[in-house]
Amino acid sequence: MKKKRDLFNRGKMVLLVMKITILILIISTMHVSASVNAQSSKFNLDVKQVSIEQMLEQMKAKCDYTFLYRSDLFDNLPPVNINVKESTVEEILDKYVVPQGFSYTVMDNQVIFFERAEEELAEANEAELEAVEVKGTIKDKDGVPLPGATILEEGTFNGVTSNANGEFTIEVSNQNAKLKISYIGFETQIIPVKGVSVLNVIMKESASSLEEVVVTGYTKTSKTRSSSSATKVAAIDVERQVTVDLSDRMEGLSTGLNINTITRDGGQEKIELILRGISTFDEEGDNFDAAMQDRNSLNRQPLIVVDGFPYEGPFNDIDQATIESIDVLKDASATALWGLRASNGVIVVTTKRGKAGKPTVAVSSNWTFGTKQDLSGFGLASSADIIALKNAAMDYMPTYQNTAYNVVNYVALSWVYDPVLGWTQVVKENLGYKYATVDAYDNIWAQFYEGSITDTERDQLLTNLGQRNVLKQFEDHLLRGGFNSQNTVSIRGGSNYSNYNLTVSHTQEKDPNMGDDFERFNVSLTNDFNLTDKWKAQVDVSLVTSNNNDNGIGVATLYTGSRLPIINMYDQLVDDQGNPLDIRWQYGDRETEFLERGFDPIGFSPITDYKLRDNNTSSFNIRIAGGMNYKITD
Repeated sequence: MKKKRDLFNRGKMVLLVMKITILILIISTMHVSASVNAQSSKFNLDVKQVSIEQMLEQMKAKCDYTFLYRSDLFDNLPPVNINVKESTVEEILDKYVVPQGFSYTVMDNQVIFFERAEEELAEANEAELEAVEVKGTIKDKDGVPLPGATILEEGTFNGVTSNANGEFTIEVSNQNAKLKISYIGFETQIIPVKGVSVLNVIMKESASSLEEVVVTGYTKTSKTRSSSSATKVAAIDVERQVTVDLSDRMEGLSTGLNINTITRDGGQEKIELILRGISTFDEEGDNFDAAMQDRNSLNRQPLIVVDGFPYEGPFNDIDQATIESIDVLKDASATALWGLRASNGVIVVTTKRGKAGKPTVAVSSNWTFGTKQDLSGFGLASSADIIALKNAAMDYMPTYQNTAYNVVNYVALSWVYDPVLGWTQVVKENLGYKYATVDAYDNIWAQFYEGSITDTERDQLLTNLGQRNVLKQFEDHLLRGGFNSQNTVSIRGGSNYSNYNLTVSHTQEKDPNMGDDFERFNVSLTNDFNLTDKWKAQVDVSLVTSNNNDNGIGVATLYTGSRLPIINMYDQLVDDQGNPLDIRWQYGDRETEFLERGFDPIGFSPITDYKLRDNNTSSFNIRIAGGMNYKITD
């Protein structure tokens, strides 16, 4: 029995070995077959500056293979440039993936990637130590070539400079080298060479280098030589915030600069700029004289200079997209250049100018969307609380202060002196009380005073009124999410004889209050002409048109103290069909008599009111500036 059992176990072992052998043979055959297919399927591939994942997606579209790999396998690898013709999958992978430290296997039209063993990486590193040639161009953000830029292999003395077209060619020691690229006035960049044979470098302007120069309007001087207190605001700082007005973007960018918003009658807003304090005396007179207040505000503000010319227009009309830098001169030393008008300081705005080279087009678009204001968290008293408070006041309120009582009992007794009878009371009709307006609460009490409802019915109606909440209707019909958009197109270019910069901007703002809108359109054109070696001319033209609607009701109407009729929590703005309702009206049949006397209706509907308002302010400003410069010495 034991011998039979040994033979049986030995037979099972032989069978298992045979199965494993057959499986290995099948896998080997499949691998060979897949390899043959890969070698026989050839295609072209031409891609630039793509990741390994993007390269595999391009290959997948050209062959019948699926590529499998761990999601983070190719992270942190530099982009590659590929231009091959009539190549197989394996040829491309061997050239562009294997040198990166990976290996692969092909099974059933599937390519599986995995990290290579350390000994394989060591062999690959030997190949990476071979010298590599790198070509490229150096340009600024506008596409203008930068001649004379320094390209240095980091850690060595191996370096070259770019030619007149910004082009360079450098041979570095190996693929692991890094190039250090620098240019005066621009930030230094360090770029790894690995996997890159062609470099197109866009240099970024250095904000710190801009701060070294202070523009005073007529001249430029280094900050260390300037005796005045000044702040430099670069374009990158202005563009950091997305707001409609330039004054909002200047907030916090210059110490000592205070920006105030003054609201005049009619809701019109004006911007007041103050540097470090007020150094002039205001006119004395009527505080309600708007013209005098505008003159005082103007006298307090610093002088604004745009490209060497005094600017008298609104500060916010300066197109933000055209600004190169802003210099804020904060003390009276600026009067040496600009006279007494500069006693409150000077804000010097330098705009972008054209540059020699091919025309470049830049498009910028910013859209900001807001959410509708949620009024539920305002903490306002409920309708029931307001009605309870008013009911308590009814017991102590004199009849002449009770609107609901007086619209019904509008006959008043007046004391008059009679020579015979002395002081006596005379019945006199009081039209003021007769035509007073009521709201939903006063209307219920007026019906009670008139006798058309009992005190039980009155209390029930007041209870029902206390269940209302106007906030939802207020949100639905008087508020919106609001948004603003800023779209800019600029064309910049020139030659050795003339440079130009044309910028067109459109700004639109929809305020969260329905009925409040703003729109502005800017066109700016700057021209610089090199007439001769010594004569230069400058011609600038800017046009600004704006339209502002200030017709919204505003959330302030929910608070006591608003100059508009107050919207109470128990008011209804619309009926069940969405039609606007008056929240103030005349009681009963008084309205007919009131209209017959030639008066206009005095009912008030917030929704109808904002739609019929026409608080509109439009402006149109055009500015033309020109100048000639003569170079006295070389």
